[in-house]
Amino acid sequence: MGRVHRPDRPCRWFALRDLGGSDATKIIYLSPQFAGFDFGVSYAPNAFEGERTDISNSTSAQRDQTNIQNEVSLAVRYRGTFGAIGVQAGVGAMFAEAPRLTANGAAFGGTNPRAQSVNAYTVGAAITAYGFGFGAEYTWGQYRGASVGRTAVNAGVDEASHYLIGATYTMGPLVFGGVFGQGFQGNGTAATGTGAARVIRDLDDRTHTIWGVGMAYNLAPGLVLFALYNNVNDENVPTSAPTNARYTGGAGTTLASFNGSNTRTINIGVAGIRLAF
Repeated sequence: MGRVHRPDRPCRWFALRDLGGSDATKIIYLSPQFAGFDFGVSYAPNAFEGERTDISNSTSAQRDQTNIQNEVSLAVRYRGTFGAIGVQAGVGAMFAEAPRLTANGAAFGGTNPRAQSVNAYTVGAAITAYGFGFGAEYTWGQYRGASVGRTAVNAGVDEASHYLIGATYTMGPLVFGGVFGQGFQGNGTAATGTGAARVIRDLDDRTHTIWGVGMAYNLAPGLVLFALYNNVNDENVPTSAPTNARYTGGAGTTLASFNGSNTRTINIGVAGIRLAF
């Protein structure tokens, strides 16, 4: 919602994902538009419903309760024009139950409690006028992973969020754009020592900081030349799904190391041709 930064096409890490249903059988209703407003509602009994292999017995299975279930998504959008000014705004939300079984089909319990139920919320808006476009979005909730709302959070671990702002300027066939955003996901806690000497500490959130610039040239109808540059700074990268040592009694999250640092920087430059017909 509210995105106006298409020319730069930033690298899509967890800071920039949408609320998407992925591979699932869904019941969907999309309303007609009323005075600029429309809305959509969907229900999916089981995510990732395609055929898979049950790790516990090596047989083909569906609805094996190892993914989120009973997912409900809804969104409301407004689109309108006021003279030379165009406006878009929207809100959305999704809710789902956490998996009832572990990835290998075992029951949760003991020091491996069931993950938290999933919820995610998003708001966004964009305005265009006289060749300029500005947009922003903010998304937050109890989820993690590369796609918003697709993975449940382990027990005791904090929620995730991201914000994104972007701008474009159109000058004849040329479009210039820029974007900046940050995403945050809880890293849980870590523990050192044993017995009376055991110490539990809260870890900083995993943080992505992303910025990018780009341009596109509309050479002919359906034919676009484009170039972009993106910078991604990724801090505190976990080696596995975060856990909470205080809650589970386990060791908690450990973080990856990149040449002795828990931070990595990624630079991306792309130039190409897009053809649509």
